Amino acid sequence: MKKLVFLYSFVVVFLSVNCNQSPGESNAMVKADQELALKVEGMVCAVGCAKYIEKEVSHLSGVAGCSVNFEEGTAHIDFSSDLMSQEKILDVINNLSDGQY
Repeated sequence: MKKLVFLYSFVVVFLSVNCNQSPGESNAMVKADQELALKVEGMVCAVGCAKYIEKEVSHLSGVAGCSVNFEEGTAHIDFSSDLMSQEKILDVINNLSDGQY
């Protein structure tokens, strides 16, 4: 019975979090018309730094996708030029972790 209650609670929380997003919060429907390839310096690990950059950039309105490769020190961002600019993406990355990247 406890497992069933836990599972039910998990499903309710999961659904309520996903259903409470406003349309601008989900980037799944962003149509990318621009690509940005960057050299990223200052990363010290793949799990922390690279994933942190991916997460923060991916959540920007207008960004369709972001992939950061720690080993190569690169980032690839797909975005809509109607909703986002290269300058804004660069500003966000440059200001993460007090300008570490």
